Amino acid sequence: MGGSTQAFLQYYIRDRMLQPSPDSPLASIMPEDDPVRAVCAVAVVGYVAGLVAAGALSDKIGRKPLVVFACVLMSVAVVVLGGIRSAQPADILLWSLVGGLGNGAYQAVDLALAVDTLPDPAESARYMGIWGVGAFIGACFGPVLGAPLLYVFGRLHNDDPVAVAPEGYLALFLFAAVCLFASAAVLVACVKNAR
Repeated sequence: MGGSTQAFLQYYIRDRMLQPSPDSPLASIMPEDDPVRAVCAVAVVGYVAGLVAAGALSDKIGRKPLVVFACVLMSVAVVVLGGIRSAQPADILLWSLVGGLGNGAYQAVDLALAVDTLPDPAESARYMGIWGVGAFIGACFGPVLGAPLLYVFGRLHNDDPVAVAPEGYLALFLFAAVCLFASAAVLVACVKNAR
C-alpha cells in the first residue's frame, strides 16, 4: 500500500501544488500543463540513487537495516507531503526525491533479501514467482483502500466537487506510512535467517 499512493500523485499535485511563478527557474522544468512529469523525473533520479547506494551498502551492513531505513524514508516523505496544505513546487520536488531515494533503496534490498531467504535454491524460480505476486498485493489494494480514505476525509470542510481537502491527502498518506512501517516490522520479525 505504501508505494501505491503514487496512483494519487497527479490528483495531489492538482489539488495541493501552487504553480511556480513564471520568472522562477522551476517554471521551465515544471510546465503548468504537466507538472507530474517533472515530479516523476525527480523521483526516478532519487530511485536510481537509492538503488545504487543501497545495493552496494547492503553487502556491507546487511539487508534488514536498509529495508527499515528505506521504509522510514518513504514514510517521512509521504507524511510530509500529506501534511503540506499548499505546496510550493520546490517542496514537492524535494520530497519526491526523498521518496524516490527510499523507494529505490527498498526495491534493491528487498529483492536481495528475497533471494537470500529462498528455502530451496533448486526451486528458486517458483519461490521468486510467489514473491513477485505477493510484492504487488499492496499495489492492487492500495487504490481500493486509499480512494475511500481520500474521499471521506477529503470532503471534510470542503464544498469543491473536484478538489480534495488537505485532510484527505493527509489521511491517505498517513495510512501509507502505517503500511510501510508495518511491512518493515513484519520483515524484521519474520525473516530470521538473513541479516
